[in-house]
Amino acid sequence: MIVRQFYTNNLSINDFFELQNDALNKVPGLVGLSHIHNNTGAALMTKGYYEEAIDTFNIAEKYALQPERCVQNAAISSNKLVAKACCYYEVEEQTLLRNLEKILNNNELLNLPFLSARYVLNIVAIALNQNFDFGMHLINSFPVIDLVQKSLNTNPLGSGQLLLQIGMLEKKHHKLTVLEKLCISNKIIPAQGIREDFIRRTGYNPCSFSMWF
Repeated sequence: MIVRQFYTNNLSINDFFELQNDALNKVPGLVGLSHIHNNTGAALMTKGYYEEAIDTFNIAEKYALQPERCVQNAAISSNKLVAKACCYYEVEEQTLLRNLEKILNNNELLNLPFLSARYVLNIVAIALNQNFDFGMHLINSFPVIDLVQKSLNTNPLGSGQLLLQIGMLEKKHHKLTVLEKLCISNKIIPAQGIREDFIRRTGYNPCSFSMWF
């Protein structure tokens, strides 16, 4: 799976474009098109092509409008907000709040804490970077830390990226203290490859999907 490239030091955007074109030309209407476009946008984003990533996420959203695709929609929305933040666009606080509430009020998403915690942390990270007080308001007013803890409890092997992101945010915002409030397993595997590099550079964690076709 080319999505594994996010966990290596070698990511080829052309591989993602090729899969995207094959899906559009050979399997029109494929259910996984939201995944494919999202992953292509995430690949573009990790390489610094933020405007192109935003355009790709806009396409991906069109394939994830149905209620049963709320997980995909939340991931794509999270990624698009991150790409905008990386472009230094000002994301309105009401937009961040609306996206946060959409996740936290959806039981299907909350039943997948490893995924929903990633989406929420990106929203909080953008808020902190734009207005630290507003970011802290989100952390203190919503069960952000509880959601991260649930993610650590249910998927300790894949939570290194969450801890790295929080650590980078604490390094940037010295008044932020989240890690000390978490119970961290000794089984955590560190973030790796392109994903680790992007988190260290930006403080954001791109969301990608595994796919089998």
